[in-house]
Amino acid sequence: MTERILTEEDKTKIISSVYSNVKKLKIATSIHALKESTADELSERTGIKANLITMYLKEMEQAGIMVSRRESYYIHYSLTDFGKKIVTLFN
Repeated sequence: MTERILTEEDKTKIISSVYSNVKKLKIATSIHALKESTADELSERTGIKANLITMYLKEMEQAGIMVSRRESYYIHYSLTDFGKKIVTLFN
């Protein structure tokens, strides 16, 4: 899947969305550390319920922060280049 082209306004909204939600930020930083992860792995690592993880992952994928790939029964998530920039913005 190719990354979509984002306007500056889109980028600002997405960055605000991630940094204003502690759970989204935990998920994104965990994926950054692991390079790739499933919802179950993220739930175990972050302590966030799996159903919330799945909801946030879908939102962040639609926003262009991450991409997914299916392998058998599992969906693996990884950050896009933009997602990596968001996570490392203040580090």
